[in-house]
Amino acid sequence: IEKSLVYNEIKIPKSQVFKLVLSDSTVVWLNANTKLRYPKKFINLQAIRTVELEGEAYFEVAHNPNKPFVVNTNGVNVEVLGTKFNVSSYLNETNIKTTLIEGSVKVGNSNETSIILKPSYQASFNKNTHFLSTKKVNTTDFTSWMQKRIIFNDMPFKELELILERAYDVEILNNNETIENEFFTGEFNIENIDVIFKALSTSIPFDYEINKD
Repeated sequence: IEKSLVYNEIKIPKSQVFKLVLSDSTVVWLNANTKLRYPKKFINLQAIRTVELEGEAYFEVAHNPNKPFVVNTNGVNVEVLGTKFNVSSYLNETNIKTTLIEGSVKVGNSNETSIILKPSYQASFNKNTHFLSTKKVNTTDFTSWMQKRIIFNDMPFKELELILERAYDVEILNNNETIENEFFTGEFNIENIDVIFKALSTSIPFDYEINKD
């Protein structure tokens, strides 16, 4: 009988998306620039199933009422029995976002503050203020990356930059501070990044140049 867990770790490079099936049949989609640490095999002696996430992942958790599934990410725990949800927790972003598609999840931090989410709601934990809030969202906006699509609604350019850098494995240098807090809305299949910048610069005029990556 196995008495201790053996862990695997997987790292997804920028511009890539990867699907993984855990030993309990939980399905995980990993977004670009994401790292997941998970047990090679969940064992019966463990009271909970725990994985550690840095980046973004979509989970379809295999239901087991006797063993909650916990995603630990930068001090925030997302606990479920069996459900579908998305967690975004990149180190260079201020907020850790948990978006519930189906079922129920409990989101909590080290201060023992927790929220029970309903489907179509998102919990957002601010790493600077430690404030945990919720709002209703269009879940497709936060899961479209699995289909290699980018959807953004009223998103400031400084946040959009980070998404585009991960999706295309490029570095964006912005010398135009006036557009940092301009809000953009759009929907694209992941194609040539020039298509996206042409559309953005048509919406709010700015000049750009593409030099290799």
